[in-house]
Amino acid sequence: MNLKRYMGKCDAKIFFSIFFICILVLNLFFSCNLIAYLFLSKEIVPSKMIIIFHTGEIEIVRYGKILPSSIGLILQECDLIRTFSGSVDIQSGNGNLIRIKPYTEIILKNLPDKQHKETNLYFQSGELLVKTNKLKTDESFFISTSTTVAGVRGSSFSLKLEEGSQSPEVKVYEGAVGMNFKIPNKILEEIKTMNEEIYDEFIMFLKKMKSF
Repeated sequence: MNLKRYMGKCDAKIFFSIFFICILVLNLFFSCNLIAYLFLSKEIVPSKMIIIFHTGEIEIVRYGKILPSSIGLILQECDLIRTFSGSVDIQSGNGNLIRIKPYTEIILKNLPDKQHKETNLYFQSGELLVKTNKLKTDESFFISTSTTVAGVRGSSFSLKLEEGSQSPEVKVYEGAVGMNFKIPNKILEEIKTMNEEIYDEFIMFLKKMKSF
């Protein structure tokens, strides 16, 4: 009998010891979470772009290495997306959506992070369908080609660029798209040497186009 009582007391001590340890662990866990909630930054930083849908033949080129396209693949800056017979939908952390249609090439030149909230996609050829949400004042979204830069803010539009073409064909379905043309420095210097007055007028014209 005494042995059974002793064993019972030991079991009770072990039970209460484990119980108190669990209480301490839970208390520590909730305390840490409370501190994090009260004092740490709650800012949500947009994640990198991610593939949400794809079909047909597609390849992702990352630093010279070809990656297979798959739903859920997180894309990085400088990734080249090349579609053949297929198409792919990519989405940013803040909900901007780009459909890359067949026979298109695009480079993810800049993607947003905590310090820089700029998205810049370098469009080489093919066709894109873009839908952007309303951006915050410190956010920007650009699609650039060799000759143009399209700045958007809460728009739905498509871009089509044939191989060898200098500027893309733009169709706006909702919102507005601001288009600026890239002028090579060599051409600007040639205009300046030809006529200073014409050069000044040309620069003023470009500034007006940019503000438009």
